[in-house]
Amino acid sequence: RLVRLALVVLALLGATILGMGWSICAFTTTVPGATADAALVLGSATRRGKPTPIFEARIDHAVTLYRERRVAKILFTGGKSPREPLSNAEVARDYAMAKGVREQDILLEPYSQTTIENLVYAKVIAASNHLATVLIVSDPWHLKRAMIIAETIGLQATPSATPTSRITGFRPSCRFLWHEIVYSLSYMIHGRYQAVRPME
Repeated sequence: RLVRLALVVLALLGATILGMGWSICAFTTTVPGATADAALVLGSATRRGKPTPIFEARIDHAVTLYRERRVAKILFTGGKSPREPLSNAEVARDYAMAKGVREQDILLEPYSQTTIENLVYAKVIAASNHLATVLIVSDPWHLKRAMIIAETIGLQATPSATPTSRITGFRPSCRFLWHEIVYSLSYMIHGRYQAVRPME
């Protein structure tokens, strides 16, 4: 009986993981022609004051949305790594301004360290600047979890994935997908009640 129970548990666990993986891959990550008050760019890593290729692709997509007048503002998120001189949000601002985005059209959330904090803190900043709707910008496989969180916290959001992901190759893709499966399941189980650090 114990063996049978263990097999049933493993089968259920496997089915749950496969189901979540499928839902992440099949998630509609872009609504063609969607507009909003702002593009909300989820933070990613920086190196020596410059965005990594993954973060760069996210910023570039937000700049494109801005140039196409699909958003009037860009809200960059992401705190500071101990090894970096600037926060992710500040690096993104400097990069976007070099691409022609006006400084007055950029908002910063420079405190968050996780996707949950990205969205929770950004919602506060959006509300204080009278931004009712946002296009969440990130990599395609990241947006399923981001939209689950946005719905939970009451953020009026539409997904807008980077046109091409910089996450390439079998191993990096598997790592990223596994990360999203684990964190998505974790959030759905107990993350809704997870305490978020107050903004500094």
